[in-house]
Amino acid sequence: IKNILRSNKYTVMQSVSATLPYRWNILGPLPEMMMYSASKLLKENYAWPPNLAAAIIFCINALEISVNIKLIDKFNTMGRLDKARLVKYDRSLSLEDKFSWLLTDAFNSSLKGQNKLWTWLDNIKKMRNEIIHLKKDSDGTDIVLKDKKGNVVHKLDDAFAIGAIKHTQKILTF
Repeated sequence: IKNILRSNKYTVMQSVSATLPYRWNILGPLPEMMMYSASKLLKENYAWPPNLAAAIIFCINALEISVNIKLIDKFNTMGRLDKARLVKYDRSLSLEDKFSWLLTDAFNSSLKGQNKLWTWLDNIKKMRNEIIHLKKDSDGTDIVLKDKKGNVVHKLDDAFAIGAIKHTQKILTF
């Protein structure tokens, strides 16, 4: 296999992806790699805000990648190529759309009915947005989620990141 791959001038990552039964891109088998990286960052330094932020971003990315793969595969198997293309190419679909009505169309089940997991999905997504769309310099201590009254309900800390990883794993196996 090595000689064939070398003769075709594949890169190292292309060579690896051609020999393993996972969905690969530049980072590897994505959902698994994302979750491994999130956990590893917290083990290295659970209180360092950049590690906490990266762990949250890895969680939401793992969720989106996983649901995309499952939906596309299921819709292709069902012969619903229109829905598979919708998931693959429509960038206006939200993560909530994918975990609610599209999951129902594909598997007759929705994460939306799972109150605790649905709430965590929403919290992880909101925290990711707070991190990504931060408009000022920050040491991470001011990255929080507030309720409608303006009270802090979650902050970017090890407890939230550990909970996010735990619940992401549950959502990934839903």
